Amino acid sequence: WLVDLLLYIEESDEYKNNKVPPELIDEDEEDNGEKLFFNYLEQAYQTFLLKGEECERINEIQEQLKQLFEDKNNVISSEIMDIQSENEQLELEIKELQERKNQIPILENTIINQKEDINKFNIIIQKFISHKEHLLNQKKRAIHDYDDINNDIKQLEVEEDSLK
Repeated sequence: WLVDLLLYIEESDEYKNNKVPPELIDEDEEDNGEKLFFNYLEQAYQTFLLKGEECERINEIQEQLKQLFEDKNNVISSEIMDIQSENEQLELEIKELQERKNQIPILENTIINQKEDINKFNIIIQKFISHKEHLLNQKKRAIHDYDDINNDIKQLEVEEDSLK
């Protein structure tokens, strides 16, 4: 694994020195945990090779790596909390929509009942209109009969006066 690490370090150094154009660099490369770990491993190995001079640097390197991973964990934890909050909101919306969906048959029955009531009211209205017309006709006949009776009374009074 040490040889693989050295090869990786060489390729990494070549990659850094070649100055790859920005459009060819993977945007997620900085987020890559493996790259962070290999950078740590490279620095730790180089420090190990230097032996006594920079042994304290290993702890510093470990702390840097630890801080990087903690920062990444915090960001990810924050994103997880945001997603969980969004999921809870979506679950509430789903429940509300399901409740509305459950109300559809009740509302459809209400609509059917109201349409039946409208039809019944229309029938009653037609009956009342018909009855009103019948009463108006009776009224006209009664007025006509009244006028006829009044005319007859006047004629009879005239006849009575003429007989006197």
